[in-house]
Amino acid sequence: MDDNIASSIANRTDKLLQVTIETIKKFKVEHKGEKLYSFTFVAPSEGTSVCCAFATEEGLTDIATDYVNNSVSARGNTIDRQRMSLRWLNPDEGWHYYFFNDSFCEFWLDPFTNKELLLFDGSTETICLEVLKQLDMMNIFGSGTERDSVVIGLTYGSDPDDFLKFAENLNSPVAYRKMCDEIREACEINGLDSPI
Repeated sequence: MDDNIASSIANRTDKLLQVTIETIKKFKVEHKGEKLYSFTFVAPSEGTSVCCAFATEEGLTDIATDYVNNSVSARGNTIDRQRMSLRWLNPDEGWHYYFFNDSFCEFWLDPFTNKELLLFDGSTETICLEVLKQLDMMNIFGSGTERDSVVIGLTYGSDPDDFLKFAENLNSPVAYRKMCDEIREACEINGLDSPI
């Protein structure tokens, strides 16, 4: 790997770690008392941007309640059944998205604009996975049984199977198995084939 590219990736890793820690602190203040069940980076496969998404039990309950009360397709479901239905199958529902500030976004895009990095080169994926591992080593998502209740991952591109692959490698077997069981149950509720 070219020294300039290696330096750019190391710099981007450090910067993403720093802004993510700040964002997690902000999230914890704004959603004090909410129980996190998932954290993911979201990035397009070309790698030109990245943001954070947080899933909480309370956010899931709010959206499930709204569905049960206002959606024809959810009528007849209990809130618990609707929660399970939405928990992993639609990460747009009930997740809290945090977008980084403009200066970070420009910093992130510059190496692609300047042709230091190529679109679809996988550098964003590599950086996000490294930052997730570092955050985990810092116990940002808890430790022991608390950590087993939070699934961390990367939503990269448009293939939902990518999240499963990353989640398997980033989480304990207990956390991953629980998520897989929940996905299978949600698929059954929704009449879908399970990806697992």
